[in-house]
Amino acid sequence: MIQIDSYSIIGPLESTGNRKYSTYKALKNGNPPEQGEFSLFPSGKSVQLKTVSPIEDTRFFMIEVKGVVASGIRKDALLLSASYGAVEGKKALVIWKGTPPDGRGLDLKLRDLPDYRIKSKISSSRSERVSQISGREPFLQLPGQIYHFSDSRDSFECVMLMADPFTPDQVKQMMKRVNKFGNFPGPESIYSMNLRVRGFAQLPDSLMDSEFEGAYRKGHWFIMSRMGDRMLTTIEKRSKSETGIRESELPALLDCPQALVQELVQEMVLQEKLFRKTGFLVNRTDKPEQFLSPMTRSFLEELRKHSTDGMSLKDVAAIRRDDLPDILQRRGLARKLETLLFSEEAYKELVGRVLEILPKVGTFDLSDLTGVSDLSRGRLLQMLDEMEKDGLLRSTGDNRRELV
Repeated sequence: MIQIDSYSIIGPLESTGNRKYSTYKALKNGNPPEQGEFSLFPSGKSVQLKTVSPIEDTRFFMIEVKGVVASGIRKDALLLSASYGAVEGKKALVIWKGTPPDGRGLDLKLRDLPDYRIKSKISSSRSERVSQISGREPFLQLPGQIYHFSDSRDSFECVMLMADPFTPDQVKQMMKRVNKFGNFPGPESIYSMNLRVRGFAQLPDSLMDSEFEGAYRKGHWFIMSRMGDRMLTTIEKRSKSETGIRESELPALLDCPQALVQELVQEMVLQEKLFRKTGFLVNRTDKPEQFLSPMTRSFLEELRKHSTDGMSLKDVAAIRRDDLPDILQRRGLARKLETLLFSEEAYKELVGRVLEILPKVGTFDLSDLTGVSDLSRGRLLQMLDEMEKDGLLRSTGDNRRELV
């Protein structure tokens, strides 16, 4: 059994003045972290815990939370560190202690969080040692935890083996593994079985020193080598396409949780195999042109001929695919402004010209700048906006800027 360290929400408190954070009165269960990413239940929503401070002369704490919906956090809600990997789902696979229930709807509680109320009535699919439980509404699921079921007559106890989602084939595989245990498997064995069946598993802090043959660690995740290699190969291959791969599509493509995808992608970014650009992942290369289609390469050559004159985005959309500017910018070959498109070489040349006329000290506005050929007032304004995005300039208010 894994110790559940968490916060139970008692109710809202007056704001501390920071509109980005909501303030609540809470109770501590165990010794939870005092900052970082947490999961909110019910809902499973990800939130950030900023600060925790004791409320004088009480057993309560004041917590500041970022990422809460406008309606706020309801009373009796639970905050669990994201490292637990807890989820909400309508079904789960469990192993019963003693006689299992006969399938009727029962009340459900976590043994070690008896004050946390799960609203959904839970039913068991069959009266066997290992069975699937389900509810009409999603309920908190944490493999390795002991759950209590009860009604006015009976009470039952089980350990959760596998959380939602899972496939019928994964259920069969899990049941084969469980049947090898004469007694109840411990938490490490349960996570090991999830790892073998799913190919990956997120482990809580208390199990992070565990070792699993044929698997390696990524943050709070363990992943089987064969699956990890397949995922990395898929990401790398898709990133080499002309358009790159939209990062938000990877969880569905790889059939794994977003948190694990983030760990894999972040490692590839740090290894300089990928870079992020406007929600896409693109392979890092010294020769980005070789990953373009013949038509896109032809258009790039045409754009370079326009030099610092650039091309109007309207003209590009009229004669070519309107996604070409984004593709070229994503690969660092062009720069898309509000209404203009330049090759990256032409843009850098224009940046050099603009920097030459900017005052080295003090602020300036558009009317202070003269002497840049090829740039009308409107074009110069777009250049300044883009240079500010690049971190070369910063706004000081009243349409004035200064060099960084």
